[in-house]
Amino acid sequence: MKTLLTFLFGVAAVLPGLHGASILTTDFNSATVGNITSNVSSPGIPGTDGMFSLADSTRSLAIADTGGGNNVLQLIDNDAVVASSRPTAYKQFTGGAGSNLITGSYHLRILNTGQPFLLYTFINASGAVQSGTNTAVSFNIRTSTGVLQYYYNNTDSFTVPDTTFKAVINTDYLFSVSLDYSNAIQDKWRLQVATVAAPGVILYDTNSDFPTGVDTRAANITPGALAWYGGANGAAISASPFAQIDNLNFDMSLVPEPSTAAFLGLGLLGIVIRRTGRR
Repeated sequence: MKTLLTFLFGVAAVLPGLHGASILTTDFNSATVGNITSNVSSPGIPGTDGMFSLADSTRSLAIADTGGGNNVLQLIDNDAVVASSRPTAYKQFTGGAGSNLITGSYHLRILNTGQPFLLYTFINASGAVQSGTNTAVSFNIRTSTGVLQYYYNNTDSFTVPDTTFKAVINTDYLFSVSLDYSNAIQDKWRLQVATVAAPGVILYDTNSDFPTGVDTRAANITPGALAWYGGANGAAISASPFAQIDNLNFDMSLVPEPSTAAFLGLGLLGIVIRRTGRR
């Protein structure tokens, strides 16, 4: 069995009865090992809790066994042409309807620093194409440098100084995200980063730079998709995977109407250890 470590944020961690339905829960251990070189839509990639793909023979995804049946999802970009079509794994869901909070986490490992690849994570209104007009949460890791960058107020961006946080190759990181979309005017989100080995030691928290929460990239949307998207930044290419993700766990629930700032100010309240899949 594989241990999944999921951070719970804010009010949802302490108010009984408010935990909602799972949006996405997969450790990829039930998925078939091999390359994914085509677009896969409904009902999704088998064994991934209904995740879809945007891929082809050169911009591909791969289910890889890292040992003992412990599978991960890897991203590969081996096309010298710079294009918006990059390897993408995503999950669509129905937002709203009594929910206004998304919390979740996943594991990330950078595999290839030889080329300037980017790996984006975002929550948007629908589909899987990043856009400032329908994206709530958007951040990326630049694999060649380990630099973390995130977006807010449509096109504004914040780059975390590498003296504050810098991702290291072949290290498993735990990325934990919360999105409060209860505000009718301006929604807020938050990111915390730790290592899988020491999940209680926070290496970076967006609250350190935006204490009341980061304004969402689009001010107010109903979210409908989670996506991981990446590829070469320029003409650099590689047939080797540049990043891998694992242990994806995201839930959607209801938070009552206390202010967004109060919700985000509560911070990290606990760790839930769940066991799923097989090793």
